[in-house]
Amino acid sequence: MKRLLIVFLITTLIACGQIGIQPSRNFEDNLAYSYSSVTAIRMSAADALSAGAMSVADAEKVLELSDQARVILDAAKAAHLAGDTAADMVRLAQVTTLLVQMQTYVKGRSK
Repeated sequence: MKRLLIVFLITTLIACGQIGIQPSRNFEDNLAYSYSSVTAIRMSAADALSAGAMSVADAEKVLELSDQARVILDAAKAAHLAGDTAADMVRLAQVTTLLVQMQTYVKGRSK
């Protein structure tokens, strides 16, 4: 049952991109979507921990990865504001990779 809850939460997060949420069209949209995704993953990990479906160590790992994602997003935003469009897109790509790793980690660690 607990594993089903985790799978449901992650599936819901992924499905948001498929139902009703418009695809991002520019850097600002991509940045906002990425920040929202990081927040959603953090909330999913907290819910899983509260439900007993994830260990404290695994939840801490998710928080650590999400902190890294936020740092990268903040750097992407700073690069964008400075006019460095190449760097901002590279950092967004890095966050996308990190978000996928976080989702995989949560799926693999749920009880």
